[in-house]
Amino acid sequence: SSPMPEGSAAVPAWLLNRQHAKAIGEASRKKAAEAAAERESTRRKAPASKLEKEATLSQYPSIPLSEYASDGDHLAINADFPGLRAIHRDPWIFLVSDLLSRAECEELMVKAGPHFQSSGGYSNNFRTSCECRVARHETQRLHARYAKLLNVPVGSLEAAKVSRYRRDEFFRNHVDVLSGTDFLENRIATLFVYLNDCEAGGETRFLSLPSQRSLEYAVGEK
Repeated sequence: SSPMPEGSAAVPAWLLNRQHAKAIGEASRKKAAEAAAERESTRRKAPASKLEKEATLSQYPSIPLSEYASDGDHLAINADFPGLRAIHRDPWIFLVSDLLSRAECEELMVKAGPHFQSSGGYSNNFRTSCECRVARHETQRLHARYAKLLNVPVGSLEAAKVSRYRRDEFFRNHVDVLSGTDFLENRIATLFVYLNDCEAGGETRFLSLPSQRSLEYAVGEK
C-alpha cells in the first residue's frame, strides 16, 4: 500500500461505512419528519360539517338517473352504485358522495407523501403540481370499488395517481385522452377523488361545457 503523508491517519473502512449509514439515516429521518408535518397540517383543517357538505352539493342540478342510458359510444356507468348522482348530461358528469372514507383519503396521502415527483418535467410546465403513482397491490380494495362504479374489469384501470397542488399551482385546460395512441389502449373515462380540504380554490373547471362551470368538492367525493 502507499505510504500515508506524515501527520495523517487512514480512516478505517468500518468507520466510513458507519458515517455513510448515519448520513442516510439522518436524511431518511428528515424526510419522514417533513412528511409528518405535512400530514399534521392537513389534519388541523377541520372537516366540513354535514350541513356544509350538503350546501356545496346543493348548487348542482340533480338529473334523474332514470334519464341516463348508455349510447353505445361511451362508457356505461353503474347507475345502481350507492350514492351516484348525475349533475350534467352531454357529456354526463356524476358525483358520488363518500366514495372514499376520510381515513382512506388520508392513507393515500400518507403513502404518496415521500414519493412525490414534479409533473412539470413531462408537461412543459403545462402542469405545475406534483404526483405519485401508487402500486396496484396497495390499492386493490379501492380499485375493486372503482371498477364496480365504472362497470369495467379491475385490470382496465390505471394505477392510482395521487396529485398534490400547492398554492398557485395549476393544471391548464386539457383533455385526459392520450395522444399518439392509435395502436394502444386509451382513456375512456376519468374518475377523481378529492382527498383533502383547502381554504380557497381547488375547484375543477370544465371549460368546454356551455356553462363553463366549476366543480367544487367535499373530501372523499368522486
